[in-house]
Amino acid sequence: ICNINMASCGPSAAAGFNQPSGVAFSPSAAYAYVSNFGNSSVLRCNVDFSTGELSLCASTGNGFNWPTDIAINQSGTYAYVTNLSNNSVSLCSISN
Repeated sequence: ICNINMASCGPSAAAGFNQPSGVAFSPSAAYAYVSNFGNSSVLRCNVDFSTGELSLCASTGNGFNWPTDIAINQSGTYAYVTNLSNNSVSLCSISN
């Protein structure tokens, strides 16, 4: 957790990250999507509104090639994941 005013940070309690390289939030901010460069995965994590902590992170699927960044459209129906190893962008539908 970072407090920008005090410039102090601590790790998230969430597990399963492997060289995380990007993060994007759902429009409701209930979920965070984290791209993991190290194992070519994207995790979906629950966001605790009171603390900001990430929890219950689980893989969202496969087929990524060294994902580096992620963006979600305004309606929260699609994610776009950039893949470094094959110079592509994966289009992923989001269902909750």
